[in-house]
Amino acid sequence: MSRAWLCLSTALGAFVAAGPRVDGSARAVAGLFLLTLFVRVLRRVDRPWFVFFVGLAIGGSAGVRLQATLRRERALLDTTAPQRFVLREPARDGRARAWVRTPQAEVIAVALTGLPDAAPAGAEGVARLRAFTPRARRNPDDPDLWRRALATGGLWRARIREPVAWRHWPRPGPRQVVRSRLMRAFAERLGPGGTGLFEALVLGRGRAIDPEVRRRVAGLGLAHLLALSGLHVGLVVVALLGRAGLRPGPRLLAVLLVTEAWTWWAGFPPSLVRAVGLLHLAAVGRMCRRPSPVEEGLVVMALGELVVRPHTLLGVGWWLSYTATLGILRCLPWLRARGASGWRGALIVSCAAQAATAPWTLSVFGRLPLLSPLLLLVSGGLFAALLGCTLLAAAASLVSPAVAGPLVCASAALAHVFGALLAEASPLARLALNHPSLHGAGWTAALVVVALWAAPVRGHGRARAGAIALVLAVAHAGLLRGPVVEWWSFDVGQGDAGVYRVGRHALIVDTGPVSPSYRPARRVLLPYLRRRWIDDVQLVLTHGHADHIGGAGDLIAAGVIDRLWIAHCDSGRAWTQSLLEAGARSGVDCGWIARGDRLCVGGRDLVCLWPPARWDAEDPNDRSVVLRLGPAQAPLLATGDLERRSERALGPAWGVGPRGILKVAHHGGDTGTDPPLLARCSGAWAFISCGEGNRYGHPHPTVLRRLEAAGLRILRTDQRGALHVRWTAQGVRIGSVGPP
Repeated sequence: MSRAWLCLSTALGAFVAAGPRVDGSARAVAGLFLLTLFVRVLRRVDRPWFVFFVGLAIGGSAGVRLQATLRRERALLDTTAPQRFVLREPARDGRARAWVRTPQAEVIAVALTGLPDAAPAGAEGVARLRAFTPRARRNPDDPDLWRRALATGGLWRARIREPVAWRHWPRPGPRQVVRSRLMRAFAERLGPGGTGLFEALVLGRGRAIDPEVRRRVAGLGLAHLLALSGLHVGLVVVALLGRAGLRPGPRLLAVLLVTEAWTWWAGFPPSLVRAVGLLHLAAVGRMCRRPSPVEEGLVVMALGELVVRPHTLLGVGWWLSYTATLGILRCLPWLRARGASGWRGALIVSCAAQAATAPWTLSVFGRLPLLSPLLLLVSGGLFAALLGCTLLAAAASLVSPAVAGPLVCASAALAHVFGALLAEASPLARLALNHPSLHGAGWTAALVVVALWAAPVRGHGRARAGAIALVLAVAHAGLLRGPVVEWWSFDVGQGDAGVYRVGRHALIVDTGPVSPSYRPARRVLLPYLRRRWIDDVQLVLTHGHADHIGGAGDLIAAGVIDRLWIAHCDSGRAWTQSLLEAGARSGVDCGWIARGDRLCVGGRDLVCLWPPARWDAEDPNDRSVVLRLGPAQAPLLATGDLERRSERALGPAWGVGPRGILKVAHHGGDTGTDPPLLARCSGAWAFISCGEGNRYGHPHPTVLRRLEAAGLRILRTDQRGALHVRWTAQGVRIGSVGPP
């Protein structure tokens, strides 16, 4: 291992050990990794103490700085006085990142909302702000939102509560003028809604593209095409240099100037800076007629980012960028030795990049599209033409609008063809390796695997492969047990959604609400089903309220539902007819259930306790389906929104005993859950599904007092996130995603 790699490895280990929001297992692995490096230094003849301790200082200081950032930014939550802020970027859709100065004279990075869209970067104003902390992980497959927020450079979110008193409204700088002129030229020819792809390819604004398009492209494993990356720089360089390569001369100088201007246009995004920096390093090496140490240059850039902006290391994008580059650099000597070129060489390079990033991709996204290297190879030529035409149109728009017109139209035509190609390939997104969320264990395994694989140590190939296999086996040890029998009450806000799972079979009980900005069926239920290879899914909708059935259409359209069950007494109602029609279009078997019916999930029976087939209650809550599931010794009772009238009619069937779980009806509202019924559940657990700060006041204080008086132990999704029950041979395990 070279001294540069020793310094970087030490710095990364120290950063993980000292950084914020790192789980205990990752800190322990980082400490063991540092100890191993220290022993390695002791065994070396030259003993590079200085390099080791420099890396230790760089990584440790970066972690301590981020810890201090967390402590400093907490002061914003307690501030009610007006605060000064300066925008770091132009406002878009009322949002922008900003620097906020607190009364304690501390400057904090914040994501602001409630701004006028015309506000430019550098605008300074004063207003009262309402700050929000980033939400912790709330559901089993959620990412660490704290880490993601820190990675973007703005931990807290804040909303402007009153009109802004602007103190300084700067004149647009050269970059803003160029950007405005560029986007105005595209908008004039394509309309306001047709510039999203061009903003993504030229300025790196991937969020300008429709979210549904981004989701479909990400499902194919091609999300990096919509965000400026090293691939974009490589395609442009190959197109401009051709067979001349990095031969010194005016052509190479022009390419360097073009990439520098592009980086300036886009606002210096990290991935583009890395790619252009490597290009300059390789060019300088050729000009000096010395082999360019690209890997060493990559190490220097990584150390520079650790010193200047350590928060970027908390985002998965940093790791994906560097590991993909390392994967490509590792396979190039192998390609040269075997003379692989053309489409075979390109496919091998793409596979190497995917293999290098696989630990992070699986840990964070939960799926690895298996055909993404082949799709990239097939669409690469068309995408290169689209990218080149778009950049030419952008440059022409700044010089001659008359020349830019045909180029913009050609770019639009290529964009439509490229979009049609991806649309035809969208069914291939199902061919993916799905992976359950491991959270801390997954992050730790990704760190270790990348460290073992990427370190340039000669020899010891078998030992390295064995160590990687051992780490992966330990991280996945929990998945090697027998069929899992569990229940999840997901945190879907003010709504209800739960899953009863037996191995690869599942029963979904309600799907949560739906709104333009939040669709928990897509964000929570679908990842859970797909990550765990669940291929037999039944859906029970307890009653027709939107907070229980809002996401049913999304699940049916996604093709994951095999059977749909609705209460027999709800047949003929408008909401059931629309769902039956949607199910018929998607090939879903639909059926009716009533009191006494049994459903089979993975060989385990569960019984429907309510409602009767002829129940004529007007209130949909009184027609809620009640299910008793799990083993007889420790059952779970799912009650929907059942109210007093039906509770009384239910009779002695109600009750779970001291070892069971009562899923409290109607989100804890005072419409039922009366003492006579709770007496049959004394000592049990009580799960309450409700939204944090909901406007209904759920759960009602009276209901909480009744539950406590009956001796039930209460868990709430608004306080603990998703609630979990696992039935094992040793008994019942109760837990939650959030901290106790």
